[in-house]
Amino acid sequence: MKCVAFNQSKIYYEVVGAGQPILFIHPPGLGRLVFHYQSPLCQQFKLIMPDLSGHGASTAPYQRNIIKQYCQEIEAILDQENINSVIICAYSAGGIVAQIFASQYANRVNALIVSGGFPKVSTQLLRSIYIAGMLIIDHSSHFLANRLAASNAQDEEQKQRLKQHINKSDVLKWAQFYHNTYQVDIRHYVKQIACPSLFIYGDTRDFTHYYAKLYRSQPHIQLAYVDDGSHQIPAKKPDVFNQLIINFVKHV
Repeated sequence: MKCVAFNQSKIYYEVVGAGQPILFIHPPGLGRLVFHYQSPLCQQFKLIMPDLSGHGASTAPYQRNIIKQYCQEIEAILDQENINSVIICAYSAGGIVAQIFASQYANRVNALIVSGGFPKVSTQLLRSIYIAGMLIIDHSSHFLANRLAASNAQDEEQKQRLKQHINKSDVLKWAQFYHNTYQVDIRHYVKQIACPSLFIYGDTRDFTHYYAKLYRSQPHIQLAYVDDGSHQIPAKKPDVFNQLIINFVKHV
């Protein structure tokens, strides 16, 4: 593990492989281990997997806007690694951070990949999932950790590893990550994304499936759909997800 320290923050991240760099952005609570099944990509790319502050061992002072804070943490990692520009790959609510970073730090982003992305919580189903998550984390973060680990692992060993990692999370920052991505509306940022982008969705069981149509009109954004895929594509359909990344990056 590596660490970048700045502004009283300590952000830990893992770097594996060599080649074109891809930086992964996790959803609330899950941390970098949610991308366990993307590890084989290290044979072709340099993978950078941070635990954003409040996850794993990463810490930072409280800021009101945690999305802005996470963008600063990503920039600090790129600076420390001497990476001028990177491919960003994000999952679920991590895609909010990714989309804002791609629009506000455009010169640092070669391409953008988002699985299960959305610009605003605007459907009743996603709103209900968010509200349930925010209520549960206030009363039983360990219960939520177990549910998240089970839905993002293929076997008991990985489930336990992921659950232990989730339970290291700072509950206040975890909740803040939920609240900030629940409240934000970044549709205006989407129009500013100028890099080649790939947004990946499952079938109608994917509770973000609806949002694909909001990106369809953007000239720089491609859409991909995974057959028999739920929302948890990076964990549940890793072979398909990883191949989509490889094919997309070849043409960037």
